[in-house]
Amino acid sequence: MRQDKWNAPKILSIALILVISSSFGFSQQSSSTPPISISNATIQIEVGESAGDLITLLDKTNGMNFISPGRGSTSLWQIEMLPGIQPAIITPAMAGSFRWEHPDKRSNELKLVWENFNLPYSKPLKIEVTVVLDPKEPMSYWSIAIDKPGDLHIEKVRFPQIPSITKQPEEVLAAPIWMGQLTKIPRQMITGNANPNKRLEWPYPGTMSLQCLSFYRQDGPGLYLSCD
Repeated sequence: MRQDKWNAPKILSIALILVISSSFGFSQQSSSTPPISISNATIQIEVGESAGDLITLLDKTNGMNFISPGRGSTSLWQIEMLPGIQPAIITPAMAGSFRWEHPDKRSNELKLVWENFNLPYSKPLKIEVTVVLDPKEPMSYWSIAIDKPGDLHIEKVRFPQIPSITKQPEEVLAAPIWMGQLTKIPRQMITGNANPNKRLEWPYPGTMSLQCLSFYRQDGPGLYLSCD
């Protein structure tokens, strides 16, 4: 069995694999079970107890929750296979079991584990996500480890996926595309008719000079996202 890791460090909140997408369909969350939560002086993160979906991404300094109250159904991660591999996409909803823990009882660290996937392979698949909050800085560190059968060939891992980013006035998206680009109409670029995939995606190395981006309100709160 083979284990692969994708690490996404250094964020005010979260890192993507240099893909920014938005989910603007809303669904109500069940309040029957409390969410799983970790926090420090500046950040609070909550995920759903049943499947690990991201529910809260709170900047405690200004009270800004970057996840809309009526969040979409986007999962925390998505794994896409090479052409010809079945299933073509694996998501947390396909796991037979989900569990979580604070490793060594560290309150600023959270481990999420998905197991018992019903897949046509002799070896099992296990996904582990670790979230660590910096004790002093407004940053969190996210990593994903995939323990998989050798014949399950992965093309892309989308992680972590942020659902329904809360809309703010005067939003700006800045990315190091070549010498750097900035747009003041990011939602129009992502969700407009000219973008049928509803996603902005850039290769690295190549179009992107660095693996990072910022999505923020002019002179206000925002997300800084980066990965190794």
